[in-house]
Amino acid sequence: MVVTKWTTRATAASRTSDAVDACARAQAALRSQPWPQQVAVRVRMGVHSGLAAPLRGRYVAMAVHQAARVANLAHGGQVVVSEQAVATLDRSRSKLLSPLGRYQVRDFDRPVSLYQLAAPGPPETFPALRALPADRHNLMAPVEPLVNREADLAGLEAALDEHRLVTLVGFGGVGKTRLATEAGIRRSDRVEDGVWLVECAPQRDAAGLRSAIAAGLGVSLEPVGGSWEDLLAELARSRALVILDGCERHVATGRGVVSSLLAACPGIRLLITSTEPLGVAGEVVRRLPPLATAAGAGSAAVELFMQRASAVRSVADDESTSATVVAICQRLDGLPLALEIAAAKTTVLHVTEILAGLNNRFRLLRERGGSRPARHQAIESLLDWSFELLAPEEATALSRLSLFAAGFSLASATAAVAQELLVADPVIESDAVPELVWSLVEKSLVIADPAAGGTRYRLLETVRAYAAQQLSARAETGSCAARLARFYLDRLGPVRGTARPWVAAVGLELPNLRHIIAVVADTDQAAAQELAVTIARYHDAVQTFRNGIDEVTGWVSALPAATPARVGLLTALSDLHARVGDTAAADAYATAAHRLRAETGDPGFDEVGVAKAMGEVALLRGEPAAAVTIARAALAGRLSPRGRARMNNLLGIALATQGRYETAAEAFSHELAAATELGDEVLLAHAQSNAAEIWLRLGDLRAAARHQRIAMTLALALGQSGMLGYALLATARIAAHAVVEDEQDWATATRLAAKAQDLLTESGIALYDTDVGVTRVFLDEARQRLGEVGFRDAQAAGRALEIEAAMRLAEGVLTVTEGGPHAGSEGVSG
Repeated sequence: MVVTKWTTRATAASRTSDAVDACARAQAALRSQPWPQQVAVRVRMGVHSGLAAPLRGRYVAMAVHQAARVANLAHGGQVVVSEQAVATLDRSRSKLLSPLGRYQVRDFDRPVSLYQLAAPGPPETFPALRALPADRHNLMAPVEPLVNREADLAGLEAALDEHRLVTLVGFGGVGKTRLATEAGIRRSDRVEDGVWLVECAPQRDAAGLRSAIAAGLGVSLEPVGGSWEDLLAELARSRALVILDGCERHVATGRGVVSSLLAACPGIRLLITSTEPLGVAGEVVRRLPPLATAAGAGSAAVELFMQRASAVRSVADDESTSATVVAICQRLDGLPLALEIAAAKTTVLHVTEILAGLNNRFRLLRERGGSRPARHQAIESLLDWSFELLAPEEATALSRLSLFAAGFSLASATAAVAQELLVADPVIESDAVPELVWSLVEKSLVIADPAAGGTRYRLLETVRAYAAQQLSARAETGSCAARLARFYLDRLGPVRGTARPWVAAVGLELPNLRHIIAVVADTDQAAAQELAVTIARYHDAVQTFRNGIDEVTGWVSALPAATPARVGLLTALSDLHARVGDTAAADAYATAAHRLRAETGDPGFDEVGVAKAMGEVALLRGEPAAAVTIARAALAGRLSPRGRARMNNLLGIALATQGRYETAAEAFSHELAAATELGDEVLLAHAQSNAAEIWLRLGDLRAAARHQRIAMTLALALGQSGMLGYALLATARIAAHAVVEDEQDWATATRLAAKAQDLLTESGIALYDTDVGVTRVFLDEARQRLGEVGFRDAQAAGRALEIEAAMRLAEGVLTVTEGGPHAGSEGVSG
């Protein structure tokens, strides 16, 4: 016998299908009936199958009580069917049922699976059933295991133990819902009234949010007289954990809802997921970062990608594939959602094709169908959602920040974002930019990286790509890039000295400078060329000559406009070639610069660039007299301190090459004075090194040691491996000649020389011919003093030295030499 319960009457039917049909007809009739005063009559119904027999006109059996329990779980207008009733239904009617899950229901000796009958007409959504799920939660257990979030999960659970309101904050797709679900499932058996997830993202306002919370907790606010206060009263004694998922749309309105819920229900705890905190009193914020993307076995992002990819297709485990996967994970910023969508593409694409496809990532990163919310089925949809929640000023600021390819400061952000002219909409004043950046950090769209020198900010690559599209749509890319280019030229351009702060600053900004050059190349090649000169000077300062040649050659080709700035770019490239001894290339670029200067004039930031480049070429050709002539001609004019330092450098080297050491010493003293006046530490390092070398050749070891110590300190601070090589080589010669009779000095000298040669080779720097000759003479004598075996042993020991150990060894030699009188040096001829 099938027992059907609706309102307060029970009816019986011989077949379950008849009972289900009766419920469907009854609900349809109730909906279509024109009730007085437009009142909607809502009746809850339940269907259960079991044994029952009539007694004095009534059915008396446990099945009757069970049917009543099933009906009482439903909401008005809903028909709930028990698993016992479903088991006896025919196939056609079974298709009208949707599962609601397993529940603990009174008068049933075990959890029972319940189903909802689909009524004719538009689909209707009902609150959660008025019963405790068998698993004490409404969370959907994930199919895949949680990957590399153990520390984050432990931190979240610890916060939930201690606090009633915990907000899990992070960028969309970073895995907040997944982590919250895992925490909820783990805690469900310890929470007296269960764990309930409420999806907040689909709700449009505070009323919708309140209704969703009520439905998630199994209560409806729909009946007449129902209110938020009624819900709070009903939940006053509840001891549940409520997960409010996707609350970023309700940051403002949700504060009141959350505050009232916590105040009225002291036993309830809230776990909120959002892209930004709610700002409610007592809120504890846990920020969830993307997965680590470092190469190697420790990469959480790589592990997640490979796990998801292997589930759909066998992925090769070789070095090339591993490198490609690491690159994919880095391009996707370690975002789990993006990684999972990309990994699913391995069914149709090789990992190399996926990596190439990331150049158009928003087309690639789309999931067709699937169980995710619509905004999570495409990365672009997720970003659409995030941008829609921004204020106009925030959206504008974020789009302009896309010009930064790497980290940026508040000062550079202000240069990119602030636009106070009325042509901009909205107008953003300079003073407003820091607050906008901090707001975007709160919303997880900008990342703050605290550092010793001050906080740097950055965008995830995916966010930057989307924001760049928005900037292009606003037709602002060119104007914003022009402002940023001027900002960088004012602070880091070729007119600035190359002291340590400049070197450090350019090193931080290199990716940004490169990007801005590419953007402004079409509209202002002179500015782009000056920025490229800045990069060339940086490579020269830190002595990465080969890399500098490769990069600057590209800029020379990409920025062909005939401007004074291009003259400076050509001479900078000539200088880099001269550093590594490439005479032909240095000559070609110096000649091209000379010809262009006749057409455009000297760049305002370098009046001696062409002369210096041509003088260096003369030295490389073995024509020091020509270099002397070039230097003296330039010095006869009125030069800036930088120009005087550079031309005295050329003059001193040319004179020393001719063996005119005392005259060379005078030129080097002028170089040192000009560099000191300018405060340019890169020029000072060269000047001190030249002074040390010339005094060594003149036989004043104490003066040589004094200058060499300063040069070595500056080289170490600037990270100049080539200059450190020079310093160690010069110190080796000081050690060998300080006390001729001491064999240990020769062993020390040989060790230092061996390490110096490794550093010089590593930097790619080429010694002048006279330096090569001096070094050859020194090493030949060392071999004679130590013997072949001792000489080779000393060289091997020197090459094995770490940089720090070599510096300490050199420091000891210089300290001893500088501290007291020594026998006259043997002198070294040039």
